[in-house]
Amino acid sequence: MKIILLPLILILLILGVSVTCALGEDIDMAKIAMIESSNNPLKYNSKSGAVGLYQITLPALKDYNTAHIRNGYTLEDMYNPDKAYIVANWYINTKIPRYLYNLGIEDTIENRLISYNWGIGNLNRYKKGLSTLPKETSDYIIKYNK
Repeated sequence: MKIILLPLILILLILGVSVTCALGEDIDMAKIAMIESSNNPLKYNSKSGAVGLYQITLPALKDYNTAHIRNGYTLEDMYNPDKAYIVANWYINTKIPRYLYNLGIEDTIENRLISYNWGIGNLNRYKKGLSTLPKETSDYIIKYNK
């Protein structure tokens, strides 16, 4: 059975089918909006260039647009809550799990939150013991779990 499931999972990942985390649930996007922007769809971070409810950055948007050529968005579109939700939900509940799988990191809510807040590369270094979790990211996890 395991021999059959592994190729099926790989095919689903390649086709872009959403994969829920090992706990069987997706990230609660309402909590992410509250943490990221205090539910302000017009929020702008001048330091990172992140915009909107979910504080979408240009690299995350480029990942989305590459995977969804027909449904591409601009950074300006991320001020629209419906469009921002589509991108953020895809990124945190589909793209990040793929990154985790490819890196051999367990797909957990905490690992998704760390990746969304701090970046997948930083999570990878943290898991290898090469860095420590910043306070901002620790606080992010605490806020999500409240």
